[in-house]
Amino acid sequence: MIVRKIITVSLIIFFLPFYLSAIELYEGIIKLIVNEKTGSFSLFCLSDPDILRYQPLFNTIEARASFIGLNIDGTNYRLGQTNIFRTRVENNGGNPVVIHESADLTVTVTFTPVKTTGSRETNGVKISVTVQNNRNSSISAGLRLFLDTNLGEGNRNFHFITNKQIISKEALFNSNAGELFWVSKNDNFSLMGSIIPPASSGVSSKPPDFVHFANWRRLYNVPWTLTYRPERSFNYRPYSLRDSAVCYYWDPDTLEEGNSFTYSVYLTTEDFTWYGLTQPNSGRIYDNDNLLLMYQLQETLKKFINGEIYLEEYELDEIERAIDGLR
Repeated sequence: MIVRKIITVSLIIFFLPFYLSAIELYEGIIKLIVNEKTGSFSLFCLSDPDILRYQPLFNTIEARASFIGLNIDGTNYRLGQTNIFRTRVENNGGNPVVIHESADLTVTVTFTPVKTTGSRETNGVKISVTVQNNRNSSISAGLRLFLDTNLGEGNRNFHFITNKQIISKEALFNSNAGELFWVSKNDNFSLMGSIIPPASSGVSSKPPDFVHFANWRRLYNVPWTLTYRPERSFNYRPYSLRDSAVCYYWDPDTLEEGNSFTYSVYLTTEDFTWYGLTQPNSGRIYDNDNLLLMYQLQETLKKFINGEIYLEEYELDEIERAIDGLR
């Protein structure tokens, strides 16, 4: 994280064209920016209505830090970052639609504003990705949605919460884990990503085969999947510290000639009630999470003492700092 902060000014200059050739959508408390050349997108939440100031809900400085990836017959591509696909942006009833097209596939990314149960106005978007086979034969295609989250990277001892647990270190869930969503948040803002679409949405999209929470650079550097290490922290020294990200994976599947599949993800502000759960009190949730974190730290140290796992010196230092913070 330190290295990334040092180069922030140069990145702003380098990626300035991202904002000069972009479509902006304002709906409720949400602002969506879609780059017309690459299809990259950024999501913001209204923080000050008087001056129309918006807070980014994930990293928006580095335009390529978040992306949609494809695995086509074993070869990996990042949409908007390869000349294999031609990119254009269309307007569908006021909503942006990004189309990435090659000789083999057409990938359509549709953004639709949404309002969750507990919100009085639009507070997020549904992102639907349709992959269409243009070949005269079958093709194997997998999908990857990678988000460089940042709200949980502040002073707190965890980066994400879900409907079942807190996440303070690397984690991986498959579609049978019972996890419905994840939330990245700080004291003032939150970003909630669906894992299973809420029943009230009426969407029956196939859930991701798995969702991986890990250090941003580790996930970014791999062509497709990162080997999962359950006790690994969100650090990748010396390159990035406390730098977390989340990556959705739909495993490669066979698309017959002319067929397509569509996968959808909701990105909204936090709203447990959308899933029929009680919205936790913002103060109490952190008390509960701190208690869970304490148990997790104790369990990790127990495994280390018993020789079940190995921890680097810096990881032990992090545990010590986390315990000090809880005290």
